[in-house]
Amino acid sequence: KETRGKKPNKFKEFIKKHKILVWIVVLILLFAISLGGTLLYFNLTEPKEIAIPNLSGKTAEEAEIILSKMGILIEYADEEYNKEVEAGKIISQEPPYKQNYNIKEGSTIKVVISKGAELTTMPKVIGMTKDEAIQELKAYNLKANIVEETSQEVQEGYITKQDIEPDTTIDAGETVTIY
Repeated sequence: KETRGKKPNKFKEFIKKHKILVWIVVLILLFAISLGGTLLYFNLTEPKEIAIPNLSGKTAEEAEIILSKMGILIEYADEEYNKEVEAGKIISQEPPYKQNYNIKEGSTIKVVISKGAELTTMPKVIGMTKDEAIQELKAYNLKANIVEETSQEVQEGYITKQDIEPDTTIDAGETVTIY
């Protein structure tokens, strides 16, 4: 049918004849657009995966610089005495460093900082009983290695000498030989 010189619009006629098909196509397009938008949103807002750095042996300042460049936060969990790691350097971290192990950008790494070797002063234990000397060494965070010797000048069970001079600064936890 032609009316007043207008050509029939084939697109409009197709839509009128196939309403259900048109609605299906519209719904599929809406679904595809919303799915694409959702995926785009999550890809843009999802934090990046970053290889976890090894912070052991680094100073707190070095670790802060490394982590800030990577977008990772640092938390100081504790300070501990450690003979092997000098004071001010990191002993351990959580999560621990593992090759090919990733964490998300914005995550937090907890670190333990070394206080260095714990030092103590060697007490004078000469003249004490063996049990008193052991207790005194424990109070100074020292261990006792007891060597039995016979003496005609000192009664049995008393300490006659010690291998480290009194008032000497030594590492806590060391074993001291007493006679």
